[in-house]
Amino acid sequence: MIEDLSQGGTVKVFEIEGKQFTAKTFHEETGISIPACYHRLKTARTLEQLYQHKKLNRFGSVARDYIVDGQKFTIREVAEKLGVSDSTARYRLLRSETVDELFKPVNEICRSAASNECNGERPVKMIEDAMFKLIMKAVA
Repeated sequence: MIEDLSQGGTVKVFEIEGKQFTAKTFHEETGISIPACYHRLKTARTLEQLYQHKKLNRFGSVARDYIVDGQKFTIREVAEKLGVSDSTARYRLLRSETVDELFKPVNEICRSAASNECNGERPVKMIEDAMFKLIMKAVA
């Protein structure tokens, strides 16, 4: 960072990979807000980081990239592709090790009590343990 006093006040000039930028010139070049330009100029180490396009989530803030098997995904991309909620997509992004595992089809059978496949009931797993049956008869 270099300070340039030729414009009547203190102007911070940032040098990244041999190119010089000020927040104002970077703003005019990209259309990004001046505070965001200043932040990028302070934190970027390469031109690629400086010009990187930031994806926005549905709330307007910068979407976080999750890396699965070397590929970048956002929660919104996964949620839209699978047709699931954001929290389900986040869970899959955090726990999946491969892309196939990430986009594994969602189990539609008995997903809700109102689904037609289950006729409003969940399947019941029968327990064959004799002691369990004896205890449950005594309780009932």
